[in-house]
Amino acid sequence: MRELFIGKPVHWLIWVVIVPVLFAMSRVYLQVRDFNVFLAVVGLLGTGAVLTVLLTSRKGERVTREPFDDIEWEQSAQDE
Repeated sequence: MRELFIGKPVHWLIWVVIVPVLFAMSRVYLQVRDFNVFLAVVGLLGTGAVLTVLLTSRKGERVTREPFDDIEWEQSAQDE
């Protein structure tokens, strides 16, 4: 199961915050009534999630399923 659920439990608990907030916003039709507030909340949730993962992970620790290969990035940049 460790290979399936990569990351710390706190990383998975981010969903415990995000899902209820999105559900509550949808119940009051915030995305239709007040789109700017909706976008601000979604932006803050996304920023908070990324910062939580970055701040709770040690340098060099694996947080993605597959590693990023620098060689592939360099080759794709050269192809363009």
